[in-house]
Amino acid sequence: MTQRHQVDVETPALERFLAEPVARPMTDERALSFLREALGPIEPDPEPLPAETLRQRVVDCWRLARGIALVLGVCAEDEPLERAADAEDAGESPWTFPTRPKLSASQQQLVRLGEATDMHRIAARGVTLLPPADRHLAATWCAVASVLADELRLRPEPGLLDPRTCGGAGVSPKMVAALEELMVDEAGRSILECGERATTEHFRDKYGLARREAVGLVRLARADAMRMGGSSVEEDRALMVLQLKDLAGRCREEMNTDKELRVLKELARVQGLTRSEPEDLGRLFAGVIAGVADRQDRRQLESQRRVIDVTAEPVVESGDEDPAALAEFDREER
Repeated sequence: MTQRHQVDVETPALERFLAEPVARPMTDERALSFLREALGPIEPDPEPLPAETLRQRVVDCWRLARGIALVLGVCAEDEPLERAADAEDAGESPWTFPTRPKLSASQQQLVRLGEATDMHRIAARGVTLLPPADRHLAATWCAVASVLADELRLRPEPGLLDPRTCGGAGVSPKMVAALEELMVDEAGRSILECGERATTEHFRDKYGLARREAVGLVRLARADAMRMGGSSVEEDRALMVLQLKDLAGRCREEMNTDKELRVLKELARVQGLTRSEPEDLGRLFAGVIAGVADRQDRRQLESQRRVIDVTAEPVVESGDEDPAALAEFDREER
């Protein structure tokens, strides 16, 4: 039986990389360099963030703030960030005050199973929505924002994720709220003109939003449209009356009598002036009941009449008797 030849595979470079470092004594030059680094001047703080990139920082902070707010349970996907953050009852604004996650047990379980596991763990002690000026809070914010940036494939401006410089980003809650309002308006207009799918793809392709960010923006626009359209019938009627009156006045200025007459007829119809009788719901209800009862009575009489016609025996007139038949009937009776 032949024996297979076995080749010895060697990876010396990988072995050297994985080998434990060996302690070596410092030479005079290395010791002098170490002392210079240890006893040298303190490294100055990095340069502040430039004002030219403020608008891009506002966009980055909006994306990061919405992601952090969802992890903390401050707002929902279809809820504006400003309204949710300002509605907190704790007395301190979550924009600049560290807030802990406020999720239920089931929501926390979903978060642990989802992509926000690391953010939920880091933010357990509290995190702000915007980069704070305090170094310790800034370190926590940068850690959460770094994980969120990786998930959203976000490349923020240089220095925004640095605890030493993020506090000087110059982004305020009003700036973030104004940007979100602008984007919701643009998304709503785009939905009306092009549809939801095209709007989602536009914000993803042109502005680099993640899919869930674009879908959340569309939901924000739909919720805003529902809030704007949630008026009563009386409010809509009053607005329509004002519009028709304005149109009638413009027709009168143009000396267009035919168009003005049509507008006045429509105005009278909207105001309810074309009815010959005033609205009386009680009398109208009583009339409906009386009409239904009358129809039921007529149907019952017709059904009774049909039964009588079917079961009635034919009546023989006295002048039409046959004498032979009568004689036969008398014999049978006897």
